[in-house]
Amino acid sequence: MANDEKAVVSATDKIIREAINQTFCQRIAFVALRVAHGVTTESPDTENYENRRAYADKVFRGEDKAIGLAMHVVAASEAISSTLENGTSEDVQDADIESALKEIWDARSKAYQGINIDIANQMLARMTSIRNDVIDTANGVKAMAVKE
Repeated sequence: MANDEKAVVSATDKIIREAINQTFCQRIAFVALRVAHGVTTESPDTENYENRRAYADKVFRGEDKAIGLAMHVVAASEAISSTLENGTSEDVQDADIESALKEIWDARSKAYQGINIDIANQMLARMTSIRNDVIDTANGVKAMAVKE
């Protein structure tokens, strides 16, 4: 491996180590609450509003993993990545975190929306199966009653 490649790997490793720092993850989770609150005040006419609002609700309930959110924030923000590469997570400004969160909010809301559709489809399939079982059972009982 060339020295340049080692330097890149080392920089990436440093960024990741700083990004998964517990205090940094907590800061991102806190700022995410602030952004989520802002989403709740958006006009329903805002593009992707339903998904944005649903994701804000997930953030309020603590359903998003702080470390995953932190990694996404860092990966999406050149300013934060650079700060972590050249300093520590304490050097990252809350304004940069907030800006990055606002930038990735739609992507995260759409990703979670897809999960909700999958879960809803699974539930619908299961409910349909149960309904069909109930109908089959009822038809079987009727058939037995007719025979008697």
